[in-house]
Amino acid sequence: GRSSRDLDIRGQLETLSNTMSGKIRNVTCVMQELGYLTGNLEPDYGRMVERIGRLPVSEDLKKDMIEGVDFCRQFSQCVPDDRKDKLIREMVRPMFFFRCYKHKKLEACIMKDVRERYNQNDDLSEDNLTSNDDRRSGKEFPEDNMATA
Repeated sequence: GRSSRDLDIRGQLETLSNTMSGKIRNVTCVMQELGYLTGNLEPDYGRMVERIGRLPVSEDLKKDMIEGVDFCRQFSQCVPDDRKDKLIREMVRPMFFFRCYKHKKLEACIMKDVRERYNQNDDLSEDNLTSNDDRRSGKEFPEDNMATA
């Protein structure tokens, strides 16, 4: 009857949990080999900052990316880790860090594009940014529309 069904479900859950733990261990092993995680499963912040420093990109972009590492490090330290499973509990903070950092890298790249776009305009005075002279003179800017805003 009923107790054998309970045992079956419990067994399935245990199998699923073991499968997930195995997958998590594989991912952590790869991330350690690539230098993203330390031996105690913490993101290797120092190594990431070193890598950023060696990138062939502008200093502004490097600075934004390093600030992203620091922001996400602090953010991930605030995540409670009250999970029962030890391995999952150990992975919660690194997962939050890497998800956060993925967004911060995107943000840094967007800021790079914005800086480049505005640096193309040599005449970047406040008057030129706020006046509508270009619109009044009949000039159209096809790249300026709601899709690109």
